[in-house]
Amino acid sequence: MTILSGHPDYQEYAQWQGPNLAPAGTITFPPGITTIIPVTPVTQFAGTQIRCLGTGGRFRLIIRYWLDAAGTVSMGSDGFSINTTTGLLWTLHQNSPYLSIDLNNTGAGNATCVLWVNGTNIIAGRSFSPVVNNRFGSTLLSVPASGSVQLTAPWIHSGWGWLSWTPQDSSAKLGAEVANVDEGGNVVAHLIDNIQTAGTFTALFQTAPDPVAVFINNSDGALAHSVTVWVTLGTTN
Repeated sequence: MTILSGHPDYQEYAQWQGPNLAPAGTITFPPGITTIIPVTPVTQFAGTQIRCLGTGGRFRLIIRYWLDAAGTVSMGSDGFSINTTTGLLWTLHQNSPYLSIDLNNTGAGNATCVLWVNGTNIIAGRSFSPVVNNRFGSTLLSVPASGSVQLTAPWIHSGWGWLSWTPQDSSAKLGAEVANVDEGGNVVAHLIDNIQTAGTFTALFQTAPDPVAVFINNSDGALAHSVTVWVTLGTTN
């Protein structure tokens, strides 16, 4: 009897998940690039699932694709910005026979994270994030006079998002924008600009696989103003 690859211990049922390829527990790494998973064969699974939570500092997780076991023929790479506010849960197709994962600490001191990487045969038609509840915002958020507030999504998302903006008075003193940011919270792409209305405002937008943030500013130098603002990022599978 012939057993196909991806079936464990000569059994006929499919092996849907592989073991964790990353170091167990909290990973601490200095500024610069640290290779966490060396060049590893991945063709026994249809895809790779990555879950990474930043517990200190800021960094980019870089997935590198290789054609050979020595890691000399590159097939490109993907990168994700991660910090203690926004984590990564992502499932991707195998883009090459081998892959490796680096963590690029872009801060001044050590960064820390918890990382899980495993092969999977549970895969959609494209790379996706299986996060179900990726919503953030605040009800009756008070912004102090001449102050500003930044709200950031808990998980990285790629695809559609929905903004709901309801000021609590008609002064139109609160302004906002929705943007993609990097691991340091710096704007890398503007998604919705110049929100400054006295009434309810809703908008649909699309985001790249980077953290999403809402920046809210109060132009009133004398009084605080309040707003109810929520952003919902839809599932991508």
